[in-house]
Amino acid sequence: MEDYFFKFIVVMSLLLLSVSCDPAKSGNPESGSAPSGLCAVLYPASDSFRSSREGRVNATIVNGGTGNTAIDMWSLGQSMLALIVTRDDTGERMLTVGPATPRSPEEMKKYPKIMKPGEKIEISYTLHMFYPELPRGKYTVRMASLPSNSVSVIIR
Repeated sequence: MEDYFFKFIVVMSLLLLSVSCDPAKSGNPESGSAPSGLCAVLYPASDSFRSSREGRVNATIVNGGTGNTAIDMWSLGQSMLALIVTRDDTGERMLTVGPATPRSPEEMKKYPKIMKPGEKIEISYTLHMFYPELPRGKYTVRMASLPSNSVSVIIR
């Protein structure tokens, strides 16, 4: 029953947030400006995890604008660049390991993507990006460079 209730809340949250990509309603990105019309809807794979190695947060990236928008899938695909994780009891931002380094300019040509109006992209982020692993506690996760909702994750 508890699992059903959690899934119901996630689905309802997605419906509410995907109807509107208003950055004022979904939070501001940390730095710089997000490409016009883009926002993210986050939802955890579960409400709690045994460790940050198991932790996963899924995202639906939506182009809610009226025109095509270019995005960098390399940066967006790296958990340590895309997410901000803060510990609820202290407000401390959790520091991650460094992101992977792209191999060559030719390889980097694979990563730009043009999103059409209304297009959505699904990304699953792992929370296995901390060394040492996250200690037990409750954490808030949000996107770093796109307006998004915040979700809670518990490491038990």
